[in-house]
Amino acid sequence: MAEIHLQVQLPRPPADVWKAVFSPAARQVWWAYGVQLHPQSGSHFYEFWRDGEGHNRVSRGRVLGLKKNRLLRLSWQDDDWPTATQVEIKLASRRDSTILNLAHTGFEALGPKLQYNVEEYTAGWEALLEDLRTYLEGPAEGLALPLEMDKES
Repeated sequence: MAEIHLQVQLPRPPADVWKAVFSPAARQVWWAYGVQLHPQSGSHFYEFWRDGEGHNRVSRGRVLGLKKNRLLRLSWQDDDWPTATQVEIKLASRRDSTILNLAHTGFEALGPKLQYNVEEYTAGWEALLEDLRTYLEGPAEGLALPLEMDKES
């Protein structure tokens, strides 16, 4: 299958998950790679990483849509891909926690590298969501945001 669909329950309400995703200080703790991501439609997204052979790589895209505390939609393209894929993250409240649904689609357009990318990205997203869960299990004061963060989102 040329799509990734994952669901995880996180131990905080959607507003805290949203802050963890968009706060640069928070992302630096739980997202393993350098990431630039702003809560504004049309803004650019960058993830700087190193592949298994030690080469510097970049994944990039744009914020295609967002609804504060509920939805983030991105285009996503690695530097050696011929076209972009799409990532959609939906947050839903469940008592004092959040159900996060992630869909990463569009791999079929990548050609012969398809199976490798789906498998690699599935493992990567699973690890990243587990790191997010671990971060959110920490003390609430770790989720404090700069004031300008609330204005943008």
